[in-house]
Amino acid sequence: MRQNINHMHRPFDALAIGSIYLDIHYGRFPFDTKMGINTETETVGSEVLLSVGGSAANFAQISASLGMSMALLGKIGQDRVGDIVTEELSKLKIQQLIFTDPEVQTNVSSHFTNPAGNTIQTTGGSANAALDPDDAHRVVRNYFDKISTLYIGSYFKLTALQDGYQQLVIDARNAGIDVLLDHGMVSNVVEREHIRKVKKLIEQVTYYRPNEQEFCTIWEVDSIEAGFRKLLTLSKRPETVVTRGEKGAVGLDLDGNTYTINSFSITPKNAVGAGDSFNAGYLFARRQGKNMSEAITFAHAVAAIRISKCPLPTLDQVETLLKEKP
Repeated sequence: MRQNINHMHRPFDALAIGSIYLDIHYGRFPFDTKMGINTETETVGSEVLLSVGGSAANFAQISASLGMSMALLGKIGQDRVGDIVTEELSKLKIQQLIFTDPEVQTNVSSHFTNPAGNTIQTTGGSANAALDPDDAHRVVRNYFDKISTLYIGSYFKLTALQDGYQQLVIDARNAGIDVLLDHGMVSNVVEREHIRKVKKLIEQVTYYRPNEQEFCTIWEVDSIEAGFRKLLTLSKRPETVVTRGEKGAVGLDLDGNTYTINSFSITPKNAVGAGDSFNAGYLFARRQGKNMSEAITFAHAVAAIRISKCPLPTLDQVETLLKEKP
């Protein structure tokens, strides 16, 4: 299997561009899966945790925790919430390429997880949507000689950036930069034109990382296998890994080989960021020279630790879990 590994030494393993949130996690929060949280009542949970979230921010933090050198590009407000975000990112020595604006509010996301592991998410704020595409793409281009990988998260959420991504990615690849795309959930506000653009972009990236529902929706199929058959007809296609939650993941390499790898059996405490942590683990493993099968297993370990034990898995924790795998 051919491997996409950039051997040129550059200061940053990756630059992540996408949404940034201050996440508030409420664990063991009692609500019924069908009914949700009752209105006009006070519902009390037993756990609360503050962290920086969003696809790009999660990816950057977990990658840094694993030992990669990271840069993060996004936008926050000039408010107390934004201050907390920058303070948390500074702890991991992440290069902050973050625009601030007094006219917008830093985005906040609240996650409620019940004892069964089901979640409810609410969000607010205006900074992410205000990220200017010209500014963002200019900063990325200025870092072309400093980064080995460009990570694109929150593609469908940051619609203003979409038009410039195609040429940006082509230019990045020509500059010897790998590109990892995780377009995220296909919500009710995603238009056909957005899907057309991302399918065109997928042909240009190095790594494509959807989950099963996202993948089947984008490619209008009812199975991963059917979607892979469509990818195989493309003149250019990426290394693709489709995650399936507790069912593991299925990969399609550049030679057309497929790999089905089981996930770890764990009890999840908070599933938020599982996909982002998988992405960080997968890129780390591929940059270490691991093949697709090994990289998926490594990524599963990172995600398992993230959702069951520690929001920011370390390399030591991952290696310990891998040794324990039957």
